[in-house]
Amino acid sequence: LGCPQDRLAKTIVLANEAPGTVDDPAAPIWRARHIAVVLQYVTKLDIAAVERFLKSRADPEARAAIKVAMAADGQARTGFEFNAITPVG
Repeated sequence: LGCPQDRLAKTIVLANEAPGTVDDPAAPIWRARHIAVVLQYVTKLDIAAVERFLKSRADPEARAAIKVAMAADGQARTGFEFNAITPVG
């Protein structure tokens, strides 16, 4: 693109592996089965921080079950190959 890497963005698709998660945009964020995180290209994603964020918003009885990991089905969900998911697509 001809610009510095710190001016680019990337999207990482995460999966919440807790029971009771849903693919419903109207659901609370902590119940979302999939989460797209957009961040600066040169930044490393802190998955533990995303997990802490979700737990901070969850009902107390649901917090322990929240487990976030890279989505194994990111390509199927987005249509983009690994390392090619665009911020706006």
